[in-house]
Amino acid sequence: MKIREFKWVAVLVAAMGMTAAACGSSSNASGGTTTAASGSSGGATTTQGSLESASISVIPSSDEFAPLYEMLNTGAFKSQGVDMKLVNVESGSALVTSLEAGTADFTQAPISVLAGALANGAPITIFAPAQPVAGFELESKSGSKFTTIQSLKGQKIGVSKAGSLTAQYAASTIQKYNLGATIVPVGANGQVSALESGEVAAVVEASPACYTLVSSGKAQVLENYATAVPTLQAWAASTSFLKSHEALTTKVLKAWYGALKAYDTDSTQGETPFLTTFKEPADVASQQYKFIVQNAPTSATLSVSDIQAAYSLLAASGGNTSKLPPAQSLANSQFTSLVG
Repeated sequence: MKIREFKWVAVLVAAMGMTAAACGSSSNASGGTTTAASGSSGGATTTQGSLESASISVIPSSDEFAPLYEMLNTGAFKSQGVDMKLVNVESGSALVTSLEAGTADFTQAPISVLAGALANGAPITIFAPAQPVAGFELESKSGSKFTTIQSLKGQKIGVSKAGSLTAQYAASTIQKYNLGATIVPVGANGQVSALESGEVAAVVEASPACYTLVSSGKAQVLENYATAVPTLQAWAASTSFLKSHEALTTKVLKAWYGALKAYDTDSTQGETPFLTTFKEPADVASQQYKFIVQNAPTSATLSVSDIQAAYSLLAASGGNTSKLPPAQSLANSQFTSLVG
């Protein structure tokens, strides 16, 4: 499949000092180190031997991070002189919080979620595209009367948390179809139980949980957001960290784009984390590999149009976009020349 190149715009806000907190760590199956979000080394990047330490916050239940896990397994970051550690969090909003709190140096999050944080004054910078967001679906319980999107008028739709991508997707659907439905935050990983108990008529769920619900016959798909509302994840860091660690960030991006380019032509390696880390069936792993990996950008080039799309999704979910800088006025980041 031909790689589709996405372009993003760097969004810069005023720098703010970040305070690092120390914590313990433990080995994980990805070949990196996992730390708790409440206490990673964060902005206190250090050098261990010939490797420079860095950390990135992730949602361990989300297969959007599958390429990252494979890169840790295969030593992609170490080949660029970086010892990358994982900081586990529970939601998209917590990815941003990890940067503000200094518990992680980097993160990858949906650009609309990052834009929402920027609108609220978060001192972060969006500096490069990561990969397409895939595997989010609007689902209702099998056998229920909610068999179409229109049947959800006046009903309750479950999402993980307010401000999350699941909430943004739900709000965009409610607005698009004039449903007058109510969004109900049910907590991270709470959508399945809320749907099964009848607390809500439908849920917005991420993979692999959404695929498990459908394949087990417990749910039916009403909307596939990968095609209905396409969006991307982007790299972000605190503005102060990025300004003082440009060389480290360059190494991280070189590792990222170089590995993605290799995975695009090697489906066996590209599908491995979906199969092993996330235990997805072969057909789902193949689908996710094709959408996430083979459609991922292979350079750090950013563009206005993609920022505008993210702003539109944020606005559709009721987010305040008035404080965001106009997309047309934003300049490219200092990393746009990097390619895989």
